[in-house]
Formats: sequence, C-alpha cells, structure tokens
Amino acid sequence: MGSRAYECLREHALLCNDYMMKKGEDFSAIKPNTNHFNVTIPKNAKQKQVISIGKGKLGKLKTGDGSFYFLAAGRHEFPLSQGFKVEKNQINIKSTLSKDGFIQWGDRYIVCVKQGFVGFAKKGEEVIVLPPGYHQWKDEKLEFRQFCNLSAPHVTIGPYSILSVDEGYSAITINNGKIDIKKGGNVYFLDHENHQFKSFVPLTVQITAFDDAIKCATADNVVVQCEGSVSWKVKDVETAAESFVETMNWGGNSNKSFLSIMQQDVLEQTKASLSQFIGQLNYSDNFGVSSGKGSNIQPGVGAPVTGVFDPEALENLVTKANVLAARVGVTVCAINIGSMSQEDKSLKKRRN
Repeated sequence: MGSRAYECLREHALLCNDYMMKKGEDFSAIKPNTNHFNVTIPKNAKQKQVISIGKGKLGKLKTGDGSFYFLAAGRHEFPLSQGFKVEKNQINIKSTLSKDGFIQWGDRYIVCVKQGFVGFAKKGEEVIVLPPGYHQWKDEKLEFRQFCNLSAPHVTIGPYSILSVDEGYSAITINNGKIDIKKGGNVYFLDHENHQFKSFVPLTVQITAFDDAIKCATADNVVVQCEGSVSWKVKDVETAAESFVETMNWGGNSNKSFLSIMQQDVLEQTKASLSQFIGQLNYSDNFGVSSGKGSNIQPGVGAPVTGVFDPEALENLVTKANVLAARVGVTVCAINIGSMSQEDKSLKKRRN
C-alpha cells in the first residue's frame, strides 16, 4: 500500500482478511436452474414462481424462516406455497459497488474497498478493519459501517484514531483528560476512545489581519484609527494547548477551532499593546505629517527616528506584546501598520 496510516494498521494487527474474496471467486449467490433448498418444484405454472435475474445483476430472496439469499444471474423457480419471496428490484452489481461501495441484503454483505481506503465494520464491540479488495459475509452480528480515507491526516476507525503529523506541525491530543502533544514527522496510533485528537498546530509564521480598525486615543486626546496585521507563531505547543484546549466536554461552545481561538487572542493582545503604545504619544508631534504612511513595527527595521517611527520604540512595542503572548505559548514576530489616521468625526455624525 505504501500509506503510513496503512502500515500503522498493519503494525497493530488490525487488518482483517477473514472475509476477503479470493481471485476468481464468485459472489455467494444461488446459481440458476438448481434446487438449492431441495424442495419439490411443482410442474403447474400457477403453483410456482419463475424469476429471471439479468446479467450483471443479483436477485434478492427471503425465505419463510426469515433467511436472506442472493440470486445469481439466470432463471430460478420456487414454489409459491413455501414462503419464498423474491424482491422485484434487482441489484446492478457494478453500478451499486461503484456508487455505494457495498451491497447489503439482510445479514449478507458484499463490500468493495478501494485502494487508499479501509472498510470499518463492527461485530458486537469488536472492530473489524477491511483492507482493499472484495469482501463478503453472512453474519447477523457483523455490520458494515463506513469507508475510511487513509490519505487524511486524521483517520477515525471506531474507537481508534490515526494521526499523520507533517513536519512543521504538532498535534494536540487528550489522553484520559491529560494533554498529550505529538511532534511532526511521525504517524501516531490512538488506541482507545478516551485518547482523542483535538487539533493540528502549525509551527510556521501566521499573519492575522486586524478584523477592524483599532481606535485609540493619543496622549493629547486625539482619537486615531489604525489598520494592519500581526505576524506570530506558536513557540510552546504545550503551553498553548493548556491555555486554549478544553479537556472536558461540559456542553459549552466548542465549535471554534483551536487556531481561530489563538488568532483572536493574539489580536486582542496586539490591540492592547498598540493602544498603550499610541496612548503615550502626542498626535501633533507624531501623526500629523505621517498620517496614512505604512510602517512595519518590528525590531531592527529602519524608520524616521521620531515618535511612532522610532526603531527603539517599535522594538519595545513588540517586546511588550511578547510578554503577554509568552503566557499562552506564542511569539509575536512583527506588528505591521498599514495605515494610521485621525478618526473622521464629521463622517461619524453624518452616519448617525
């Protein structure tokens, strides 16, 4: 197969070949023109039912005792008095397996697992994993559930999970209520239902734009608005997980993704640091001439050595932002200001 997830299933001895069809083996079905049930077939046409199953199709038969059978292509005869019931709709084998991947009639299954997938079935509490190929069985306790795509980074098969974590990422899992971090570059098998996957965490730099213009007052009480973005990355995955991941399912709002929650927190911290920074400056000295010009607030970037464009002041801004960010396992790389201008109060009045 070549799939890391498939090899993981093989290593844990979860692949089941018990129901695999051999090459050249036919589907388990009653052949035509045979007396499969050893019953007397009446010669009178009114006392028997004659069924013709089309080529490439399967018929569906239910007997009086509640048993289910497939009928192979051809002509079949059954007595009317023995409780044999043949369904009118016949199964087109090729189209049904192509569309649905399996055929079910009562307790009988035919399952076609494509390459790159496995089939998931359950027999009571036992998990059955079907490798690629054709499988068939008759078992009232064995129920086919679904196909699982092994190319996905997170594969769930009943109580089990397989995580394929790429380089540059980590994965956060919760094992019996305790945070368990999985490093990138490996495949992991979570072997019970209380070991749950929570989120993948990118370790690369993320750029998050301010959702709205930041409004804040300068030292001389002039309200300015600022648009821009913040560049940041996760430095300590475990600290970040402890800060943002819920380990208990208490019925709260857990619809937001881990990354979106982090982004929102970084934005709020950036806004707080930027508002405090601007609140120490006079608008007339620092913003009057340079309003609308772009500035990239990050250590070591050259800028006019006055007020908001003072490299030392900008470096201090990022440093202060990182004091807050470090508490949640994040490093702020840069705060980028796209535009900064005085709030247009006249426009605000016209809108009201």
